[in-house]
Amino acid sequence: MKSGISIRAKALVCAGALAVTVPLAVAFSGGVAADGEPWAQNRIVGRQGVTTADVTIEMKTGDLALGAGEAGLLSGSFRSNVAAGKPRLAYDLSAGVGTLRLDQETPDGIAAPWDRTEASPTWDLRLHPDVALDLRVDAGDGSSRLDLGDLTVATFGLDAGDGDVLLDLTDSTERNLTAQIRTGDGSLVIALPDDIGVRIETSDEATIPAGFVRNGDAFVNALHGRSAVTVTVALESGDGEVEFVSEKDSRFAPRTESDTGALRAS
Repeated sequence: MKSGISIRAKALVCAGALAVTVPLAVAFSGGVAADGEPWAQNRIVGRQGVTTADVTIEMKTGDLALGAGEAGLLSGSFRSNVAAGKPRLAYDLSAGVGTLRLDQETPDGIAAPWDRTEASPTWDLRLHPDVALDLRVDAGDGSSRLDLGDLTVATFGLDAGDGDVLLDLTDSTERNLTAQIRTGDGSLVIALPDDIGVRIETSDEATIPAGFVRNGDAFVNALHGRSAVTVTVALESGDGEVEFVSEKDSRFAPRTESDTGALRAS
């Protein structure tokens, strides 16, 4: 973190109540349910001139959608069928650099993830496309769709967890991108761009798509070293399934409001 005057904004949604300490362009709408009841809310963290940001998103259980949006540094819609899994947000702004962490509240002192038959939160998140991001996502046991194409991502870390993850890199053609990815017992599908250089670092040759050849300790496509920008994927595979595709199929079709749980203004 750069030196300078630090302004801190933290927001916590506690069981049945909303607690905000020194609010800083963090807006909330929607109700907060009592224990055991469904809930839904919107949040916006204002951009406030931020040009770079470190962003960590940790969702232990539930379904996550992430993409680009200009409402603020972060805008999000959140809902759940029960009180468990409410979002917990911490934001720090210093010298034009934002540090944002978003994770889930752990209910009743019981470690997440929770039984999905009881709790199934849904988050629909948007990050500002003009902010340079060091972005990390820790997915859990749900379904995650991560569209990085319109975001300005310098470094990206993903712990894919034990759920199902769709990672769309097809529009990442304007800047170099390094993605450090670790998989668990779930499935991961990565859509790669086909008009720029791509480098895949992995020991699992079975996952390499057609058209890639070995180059030292990695695999590269025909445009590697010839295009102005390069996407690098460093993959540490677990026991789950990993698939690379060069064209988005029906699994990457645009989500509807019912898919994402997007909330109407309230």
